[in-house]
Amino acid sequence: MMLSISPHCFDNGAAIAPLAEIQPHGALLVISEPELVVLQVSLNIDQFFGVAPQKTIGQPLEAIAPAPMMERLWEILLRSPDQGFEVFQSKLPALTSEGETLINEAPNNNRKTRDVNVILHRNSDGLLILELEPTKEGDSVAFAEFYHTIKRGAVRLRQQTDLCVMGQLGTEEMRRILAFDRVMVYRFISEGHGQVIAESKAPHLSESFLNHWFPDEDTRFCRLWLSESNGAARSIAHASQAGVPLYPELNPQNQQPVNLLQSQLRSPHPCHRTYLHNMDRVQASVVVPLMHGDHFWGLVACHHHQPCHVPYSVRQACEYLGRVMSVEISAHSDRQKYEERRRLQHTQTQLLEQMTISDSLRDGLLQESLLGLVKATGVAVFHDNHLASLGTVPSTAQLKDLLNWVESYCPGDIYVTDCVSQDYPPAQDFTDIGSGLLVATISNSLKDYILWFRSETLRTVTWAKRPMVTLPVEPGTEWLSPPQSFERWWEMVRGRSRSWHATEIDAARELRNATVNIVLRQASEKIKLTEELARSNAELNKFAHITSHDLQEPLNLVANYIQLLELRYQHQLDDDAREFIGYAVDSIDHMQNLIDDLLDYSRVGGQRSPNFEVTPLKIILDRVLRSLGDRLEQVNARVTVGLLPTVMGNPTQLTQVFQNLLSNAVKFHGDRPLTIDIHSDRRDDCWEITVADNGIGLDPKFSDRIFQVFQRLHTREEYPGTGIGLAMFKKIIEQHGGTIWLNAALK
Repeated sequence: MMLSISPHCFDNGAAIAPLAEIQPHGALLVISEPELVVLQVSLNIDQFFGVAPQKTIGQPLEAIAPAPMMERLWEILLRSPDQGFEVFQSKLPALTSEGETLINEAPNNNRKTRDVNVILHRNSDGLLILELEPTKEGDSVAFAEFYHTIKRGAVRLRQQTDLCVMGQLGTEEMRRILAFDRVMVYRFISEGHGQVIAESKAPHLSESFLNHWFPDEDTRFCRLWLSESNGAARSIAHASQAGVPLYPELNPQNQQPVNLLQSQLRSPHPCHRTYLHNMDRVQASVVVPLMHGDHFWGLVACHHHQPCHVPYSVRQACEYLGRVMSVEISAHSDRQKYEERRRLQHTQTQLLEQMTISDSLRDGLLQESLLGLVKATGVAVFHDNHLASLGTVPSTAQLKDLLNWVESYCPGDIYVTDCVSQDYPPAQDFTDIGSGLLVATISNSLKDYILWFRSETLRTVTWAKRPMVTLPVEPGTEWLSPPQSFERWWEMVRGRSRSWHATEIDAARELRNATVNIVLRQASEKIKLTEELARSNAELNKFAHITSHDLQEPLNLVANYIQLLELRYQHQLDDDAREFIGYAVDSIDHMQNLIDDLLDYSRVGGQRSPNFEVTPLKIILDRVLRSLGDRLEQVNARVTVGLLPTVMGNPTQLTQVFQNLLSNAVKFHGDRPLTIDIHSDRRDDCWEITVADNGIGLDPKFSDRIFQVFQRLHTREEYPGTGIGLAMFKKIIEQHGGTIWLNAALK
């Protein structure tokens, strides 16, 4: 598109200022301050003042400029010495046939004069620039006409809520003001590329650029140029004419080319002129920037196929209309953001409420509203070393590999991309379901993350032309070569999702911050609860010791007296009395065993963090087998032991576990010869230890009951015991970070 991609040179990727040349219909002077001495002039200065360029250098400006022009210039400089931009009209004496004029001779009724606009400004280096642009009395737009012209367009724009319709009205109003052949609204979408979203063209033009894309290279320098222009319109009067250089070429004060980026007369680079010609044989153009706050949103590009010097006042009307369009674009964008933020706040409130009432943070997060928060197609939550997902997401293995990459590559709180395969090549395996990725890091150290996915969005992009070709000039530099053809070029875009909107990214960041606060609060509550439990366990442990001592003492006393009674009066007791005394002694023994087991059980519960050390389970099991050797021989047991791992654990407690399990196998061996199989298997990041026997077994519906305190499936007469052993060993296993269960199918 038009845009002044002024052919420019790039140095290590950064655009440098264009050549110091101006368009030939005007003239330019660089003036020193405060003396107002001429430092540089355009080589066509003689066409305005009748003085050769070489004769103006070092001369006071008043030596060549008419007195009325100097009076107005001094008035402006004295009134506002730091003014940024001033324009006034003045008259220059007509030149003689020899191209000369009388110095300081004021125009009079007998001498013809020429009208010029005098544009006064300072460039980015602080140099005073004076530009002269021919005009006519009829070129000036009266205030009333200017007001009605802009008012009509502004009212029509404010009545629209659709951005494309708004852009279309803007192009129609701009083309009516300029009477140009084509006017387009060009919006920068992503990665510097842009798209034509509105177009108004003359009936005789058959080719349309509506909805066509233009590469970043076409507009990169134009964006720089317009950003330096402070929102001012820029024009080219005759694209086929070469620019007029300055004399001398370098500024005498700093020996550098003068920066003309803010100049109204700045000449387009030859590459840009060729670009306009090849695009649509454009001869004249006006470019008006469109801003959204400080953000360069897009521009209005106006093209004409005949040379046309657009008067300054008309350019001002276009510029003002562009500012009105910018205001409406900003208002439209702000309205959209407001509505979107309201929706997001409502969704966030729902999520936070669910998170606070859920037992698990992960369960509280995994709601449909978590997908809707950022309009994702899938989401995965990593919390407490567990993975849960909703919607369409990559496989578990792919998610775990992706998480490892996220941990090392995404140190920040938020990572977002619409093409994750560019940063993470393995993502090419799941681009159809996860081309876009938005990551919110809850805690890097705890590996808590929320990963939102967006599926691939296949689309065909119509480019107005292929990207410009870069030709190397010298090491470290490259030159953009203008395209010779603007034939349509269609590209199928793959591996990308719909882009994440700024409001969606902000919503993810706010949810992340709220989740972090909840996690911190829950962690603080867990610490307090753990401390309270530790105190409670210590008190219970102390209570158990005291209680067991207090209970054991009367039991021992009762047992002693019963035994004494039996010893002294054994000849006086009949068989029933002896049987009753035997029952009492057995009950006392059972009560003492029960108290001892309860004391052991309380000790396990009271040990919050038993001393762990490197423990080979094979050595533990060999020790248990030796201690149970006689009992195993009595039932003719055959024990098969596979490979067992070395783990971090408490040797004493693990010995108790194996001792109890093997003792139970002997106790409940049944009528068949007893076989016991002990082996291990690796399950993800843990070991699974299996102790299987061919004993009497039990009904699967009791598989959870047997791990509860005092839960027995048989009478003490059938199988002695207190019903505490398995409950105690379940606690031991849980203290080691594991679980214990029964599988009745294993024999």
